[in-house]
Amino acid sequence: MSRIVNIRCVLLSSPYADADDPEIKECFPNGPKRTIGMVEVTLEDGTTGLGEGYLAVFAPLVFKSIVDLCTPQVMFKNGFDIARRVQDLRSLCDYWSLQGAARHVIAAFEIALQDAKGKSLGQPVYDLLGGG
Repeated sequence: MSRIVNIRCVLLSSPYADADDPEIKECFPNGPKRTIGMVEVTLEDGTTGLGEGYLAVFAPLVFKSIVDLCTPQVMFKNGFDIARRVQDLRSLCDYWSLQGAARHVIAAFEIALQDAKGKSLGQPVYDLLGGG
């Protein structure tokens, strides 16, 4: 078992398009930039894993808020029991987000846990997922 000892939300933004572009005016309330939202999970052995969730492209602060909401649900629990951690997060979020914003964040947590587990065991994530 390797317990989760830290979770961090990482938001990376960069310029994107022209502020007067119709798509930017219509779809991007944060202006002409794109943001990538990631969850970084640290296990007790110091291994970190990163997972991305697409929600941050449109709503980076919502992404961060959901990460903050979810963090206590998984802290100090077994980071190798990924299916159970995903279930923990779904039990917290499914009432209000069966198909929406929280699923992006839950996916980022799941990817980060897979990444950390693979690194901790010395295996690429692709192998852990049954890819070869």
